[in-house]
Amino acid sequence: MFEETLPGWTTLATDDATLIDTITGSARAEATAAANRFAAIAELTERRCQSDLAKERELWACDGWDSAAAEIAAAQTISHRAATTLMHQALALRHRLPKIGELLAAGAITAKMATTLTWRTHLIEDVAVLDAVDTELAEDVTDWGPLASAKMESAADAVIDRHDPAAVLAHRRAVRSRDVQLGNQDDDTGTTSLWGRLLATDGELLKRRLDAMAKSVCRDDPRSLGERRSDALGILAAGGESLPCRCDEPDCPNTGKDARAEAIVINVLTNHHPTDPSDPTGVTPTGTDPAPAGTAATPETDSAPPSCAPAAVIAGGPAIPAALLAELARMGALTRVVPDPATLGAESGYRPSTRLARFVRSRDLTCCFTGCDRPAEHCDLDHSIPYGRGPTHPGNMKCLCRKQ
Repeated sequence: MFEETLPGWTTLATDDATLIDTITGSARAEATAAANRFAAIAELTERRCQSDLAKERELWACDGWDSAAAEIAAAQTISHRAATTLMHQALALRHRLPKIGELLAAGAITAKMATTLTWRTHLIEDVAVLDAVDTELAEDVTDWGPLASAKMESAADAVIDRHDPAAVLAHRRAVRSRDVQLGNQDDDTGTTSLWGRLLATDGELLKRRLDAMAKSVCRDDPRSLGERRSDALGILAAGGESLPCRCDEPDCPNTGKDARAEAIVINVLTNHHPTDPSDPTGVTPTGTDPAPAGTAATPETDSAPPSCAPAAVIAGGPAIPAALLAELARMGALTRVVPDPATLGAESGYRPSTRLARFVRSRDLTCCFTGCDRPAEHCDLDHSIPYGRGPTHPGNMKCLCRKQ
């Protein structure tokens, strides 16, 4: 499987033909490795879900599926949600599209192509139809390599349509593809890209609403039409109905409170690390020089005060530059000081106090499980050393989501 590959970066010294062979062989090896990984994921998932313990816990919040997802997530340093996606794909390749799975194992198709087919066929319920689709796709898919992603999906839909027209009716296909996505790796700091697909009627309603709000301010508002439309969408997300004017004229009838201010809290962190959990006084040991613990943000947004130079951070999300932070404060966002850990000693109860909980969530920002990025506000506060043997103390508390 690896006969065409060369070790490390020594490929740079070889001739062109060898480089091409290396690229081709590595691509096949990568596909085969992906198939092996999917096979292992499917096997582990079935073992966990079919075990006696899983059957006893079938109605538990964390069942056998969640148990497998936690192990798979830890093994690959990915989130619980990403692990769940891989589990669905692995099981589909094992049971629903075994011929496609065989092609992947042979390195004849890419992992991306195989997983795309699992999603395009996931609405087929008839076993005979699914087998026919799997067979025809396996015969055709190796010729689809040069096709762009959208064309490959259309070709797959054409095969599905011949066997199960109800699964790819034009309207249903378009409706199934609806989604709204936020964020991209190329986004500039302080901004988030937005793209998606809506029903035509919903799109028209949103367009008209944003246009009406953007045009409701006076002519002296300094923002462009695009900026006002963007701000209007944020206000709608916060439950507001009107876009305040920014002309700063005292007699402007369109001024008012920005609805986003009530949905944002700026949490200000002190620059102290949590103290030693074995020290019941909660005081930083003498002679240490604590480094800044950082600045946290939740939307509720936790951030640094406008006077601080470092950018703030949305819990589990992107950074917020100082200029945007100052704008949030100007807008009227609530500012709240997170307790200094030096003032947070060990507590007697199992559940941390509000002050301790606020510090731990602001410090951790996300779930502390390997690879998990679930925001801290949606996590439980757990003791690192179990309660009874370890204290309820900032140095012994961490954020963990229930699925890990």
